[in-house]
Amino acid sequence: MLSQIKFLKKEAFISMNSLKFLPGLFLVFSLVHTDILAQDSRPEISDTTTVDSIDIPVVLSDSMFTEIGVIQLGELDGWYYTPTDSAHYRNVDINLSNWERLKPSELAMPDHINNNGYIKGWMRFKFQVDSTMVNRGLFLRSGTWGAMEVYVNGEFEQTFGVVSDEQNKFERYNPLNVIPPEFKTRFNLGETYTLAFRMEDRDTPWLFTNLGIEYRLDPLIRVASFTYVNYIQQVSAFANLFQYTITAAMIMILLLVVALFFLNRRDYVIRDSMIFIVLFTLTNSFNTINSALDITLIGNHISNLGFDISLHLIFAWIPLFLSSILIGSRSNWMKWLLVLAVMIAMITFLAETRLYSNIFIAFSFLLSMNVLYKGRSNSRGQNKIILIAVIGQLLIIIAYIFLEPFYLSNPASILDDLHIMVIFLFFPVMLVFYLAVRYTNNFKLLQEKLTEVQKLSDENLAKEREKQHLITMQKQVLEKEVEIRTTDLKQSLENLQSAQQQLVQQEKLASLGQLTAGIAHEIKNPLNFVNNFSSVSVELVDEALAEVAKLQQTETSEEIQDILNDVKTNLKKIHEHGTRADRIVKSMLLHSRGGSGKMEPSDLNALVKEYANLAYHGMRATKNPIDLDLKLELDPSIKKVPLIGEDFARVILNLCNNGFDALRDVDFSRQVAGNGTTPSNTDWSSVTPNEKHKPSVIVRTRNDGRHVYIDIEDNGSGIPMDIQSKILEPFFTTKKGTDGTGLGLSITNDIVKAHGGELILESAPGRTVFTIKLQS
Repeated sequence: MLSQIKFLKKEAFISMNSLKFLPGLFLVFSLVHTDILAQDSRPEISDTTTVDSIDIPVVLSDSMFTEIGVIQLGELDGWYYTPTDSAHYRNVDINLSNWERLKPSELAMPDHINNNGYIKGWMRFKFQVDSTMVNRGLFLRSGTWGAMEVYVNGEFEQTFGVVSDEQNKFERYNPLNVIPPEFKTRFNLGETYTLAFRMEDRDTPWLFTNLGIEYRLDPLIRVASFTYVNYIQQVSAFANLFQYTITAAMIMILLLVVALFFLNRRDYVIRDSMIFIVLFTLTNSFNTINSALDITLIGNHISNLGFDISLHLIFAWIPLFLSSILIGSRSNWMKWLLVLAVMIAMITFLAETRLYSNIFIAFSFLLSMNVLYKGRSNSRGQNKIILIAVIGQLLIIIAYIFLEPFYLSNPASILDDLHIMVIFLFFPVMLVFYLAVRYTNNFKLLQEKLTEVQKLSDENLAKEREKQHLITMQKQVLEKEVEIRTTDLKQSLENLQSAQQQLVQQEKLASLGQLTAGIAHEIKNPLNFVNNFSSVSVELVDEALAEVAKLQQTETSEEIQDILNDVKTNLKKIHEHGTRADRIVKSMLLHSRGGSGKMEPSDLNALVKEYANLAYHGMRATKNPIDLDLKLELDPSIKKVPLIGEDFARVILNLCNNGFDALRDVDFSRQVAGNGTTPSNTDWSSVTPNEKHKPSVIVRTRNDGRHVYIDIEDNGSGIPMDIQSKILEPFFTTKKGTDGTGLGLSITNDIVKAHGGELILESAPGRTVFTIKLQS
């Protein structure tokens, strides 16, 4: 777009509507309108040599080139025009009596629009070259938006677009930013050349017919030098660079503001700033469309209309934006400025006058000044940036107005492009800077508030910690009191439970005592008579057998002996079972007797040691003693434990005797040290005596801090799994014949429970352990 403007301004190509999309000039439209319109009505040309006579060809020379290297052929005399169309019009010698003497720049509407609604015809021009133009590389430049075929002396030279009577075959030509093609013909000194071109323009008449836009045709054709080609390349490169830089910068600014808006949608300043940036971006987008896209003349005007609308909306939004920032509110009627801006832009585009636009811009400017005056009290701090942005933008535009003649006189300079880029980017950049400063100030204010909140929070937290410390201290005191009371209650509960268990046990023993007493009176005496008389009867039978043996051996005597032997056997069985019944009665009497019932702190290790040894020596004094090792492993850390001494002594005696009995009739020759059996294929002949396993009972005490344990372990054959659950039941025994009563372990378990403890059995082949668990 920038390069397009510079080309058109320098070549005097454009009219009012094609110039009005000059980017970023804002007030320039109104202030320099008269100067621009004069340029459009009277195209700028260099001093040239004109010929009044139609028979004398125009002589082209180097001095006719403008400063940018262009000869405006369309402004020279000597042109002929016909609206008709014929292929022989390209020839040199034809009859021009019916042709109209008309310059290409004089083609206008509606005079030259044909019946089909467009302009079509031929134009001819004769010329010569002087010595400065001989064998020189020249270029042919077309400025029309239509199509054109060019011929020199009847030979085809170049085509711009496609000329055709059929509309679907017609192709328009876009002259913007195009490097012109070089002449194929090399011009010689003294020769006369006829330049003829067939042209067709459909878009320009359409604008006039449908929109009423009066549009003077371009001079159509020019001769250009290398200077012009270099100028186009240089200006196009810089203009595109600046145009794309502006576009990229506007997009980045827009994305930044949109991101800020979505982060804080309730902030009306960010919202209004985003609208401002969107309008600036739209304005630049229409410029980019004209610069970067290959559009038609109609498309060019539509883009210009969009530019006009967005530009007027910017002027309408300025007082609204300032009012929102500096005053904090805006009148409802001010919003109608946006509608008025669109209407003014449409009128300006269609009516070919800047009067209403100038009035609207002036009104917007005065309204903005009024808002600045009313909001002067708020024009401090960050709001001062907005004031600087508005005044700075105005100064930049005014500077461009005064510097434009300099820019036009130096077309190759990039200062013009830089100035336009500053016009486009100054206000958006200042707006972003304002948002950044505002955001920073808000952030600092937020930080200060957060610091104040943090300070208050720390103070509250310190007070809370102090309160919490006091609460913790009180809680610890209460916890200690609760713990002491809980300990007391727990001890009381344990004592109560122990007393309760003892009472229950005493009740059981009392009941058993009453039962035993009955048994003693009712069973004991008859049982004694049975035992005594059976014993005496055995002796009598022995005496009878002795007397019978003295008699002569007869068949009758033998029968008597057999009968007496049977009687003796029966008497022995009666005596044996009577003896077992007597033991049961004695055990029941012993079980029902009980101790003092009072627990007293006792030396557990001494008690265990005493009664374990007593059980061992008692076993050794029986008629069937066994050779075993009694090992005592006593934990010295165990202090006195509350026990009923007499009762607990029975526990030690019963468990030790049970372990001794478990070691009877065990073949230790088939076992080795390791508490297990050896494989069946062991060669026992090779086992030395030291390797053979010896029966042993280990009595062990241990302490874990909360409980004390008494382990009585033997290395007998173990208790089968199927009878372990029955081992503590009363009257259950695994001993043979009448050796056991089945009450020993049952009585032991009851006594342990009466002490608040637990009797635990652990048995495996080659090892059995009874563990007593007591409170320490």
